[in-house]
Amino acid sequence: MDFLAGLYPPEVYCMVYYPNVCHVCKTVDKNLKRCSKCKSLNYCSKIHQQIDWPIHKHLCRVITSTNKIIGNRKKENINFDDIRQIQSLCAILWEEQLGRKLDRFEQNMLQFPRICAVCYTDNVEINCEACLNASYCSKEHQEVHKKLHEKYCAQLKLCMDLDIKYLDYCIDQDAEKLFEDRNPWMLGCDRTFCIPENIKHFPMDLKGVLNYFNIQDSSLDSMKCVFKLDTVAAASLLMYCLELYSLVKERSFMKSKLIIHIVGADYTEVSFYWDLIVQFCMKWLKNITELKFYVIGPEVKPNTYKCDLSSVEFLGDLYHNVIDRIDKPDIVVSFNNGIHEFCGSDTDMWHESIKRLLEYANVPLVLTAYTMQEIEKDVAIVTNVTNGKIVMGPEENPFRSLRPIRNHDDQSVPVFYKNGYFAILYI
Repeated sequence: MDFLAGLYPPEVYCMVYYPNVCHVCKTVDKNLKRCSKCKSLNYCSKIHQQIDWPIHKHLCRVITSTNKIIGNRKKENINFDDIRQIQSLCAILWEEQLGRKLDRFEQNMLQFPRICAVCYTDNVEINCEACLNASYCSKEHQEVHKKLHEKYCAQLKLCMDLDIKYLDYCIDQDAEKLFEDRNPWMLGCDRTFCIPENIKHFPMDLKGVLNYFNIQDSSLDSMKCVFKLDTVAAASLLMYCLELYSLVKERSFMKSKLIIHIVGADYTEVSFYWDLIVQFCMKWLKNITELKFYVIGPEVKPNTYKCDLSSVEFLGDLYHNVIDRIDKPDIVVSFNNGIHEFCGSDTDMWHESIKRLLEYANVPLVLTAYTMQEIEKDVAIVTNVTNGKIVMGPEENPFRSLRPIRNHDDQSVPVFYKNGYFAILYI
């Protein structure tokens, strides 16, 4: 075996952590060897361990010393809450010793350790062979966990496959190129849409939108579908909501100009495939002659993107500071902002902006969240502050992202999705 063939460079392979694959090449091997000191990373060969050692050695010392401290605090019968507390304490100790914030890879090491899914011991002997994302100390515990795990096994496998596939694309890309064109599967799409004239109503779910892509390679596997549909998932939800609210009838908007406010935006919204989103919306809405998005959030870098009859204006501010100086919206949306998380705290930046989310009568507000619990809390806060009424939801979003995300906060629901749940409000 050529252990050096097709290797990811360190800056690429350290973007992703999964406990049961080789850390360097991400291959699956039943004979993986763990780092004997920290026991946190796996390698398929001595060569790959040696390649990673210059990068890993500092963190290895930190993990090893932290394990000694934490080991004295572990109870014999620990529960999931205990594990979360241990992880939080480890994060503090790691950052103190590293002298910096943890990067995503290091956070994932803490959040998704190789421990038994039932009793949380790190003395594990068995991995789920199908997804490699669940481990057990015994056959008995694997059987105990079987019913729950079967619900999510395929989703966990897809999550890992997508993350690793993304690394293949990253090898030959520089940072600027990645920002401009992050989706490897869009290389098989001519970046236009074909929507037949006789189609009058928006599809009922995201998979129905796939028919409107002009695809060069029609033999799509599940990973290709997920990547392609992610490019227009958020825009699809907005088109769907406009039709639900009767602002769009048979693909015609009530005016020739459509204004959309995206509130609480961050890097996620900034890095949308805006050229595709604009094309998609203009293709679907047959009568509009101007389309304008305002992307608003304190972390947003001010900028303007223009495309033919459309524009996307990025505003680095809080919504209540800009709403009076920008065009009145036809629809407002807040994607996955967890408005409830900071309510009443010293870090709450939403307090004044919530009051303005339903500023205009008959302008719908769309809220999305990762989980049902989150969307219910966000809706409760907004309705209490604004006296807004619920048009639809909260419920599962048929246009949620199809790309699963590992969930370290809830052992009973190990994956969630961007925009997983939604609600529509108005006054």
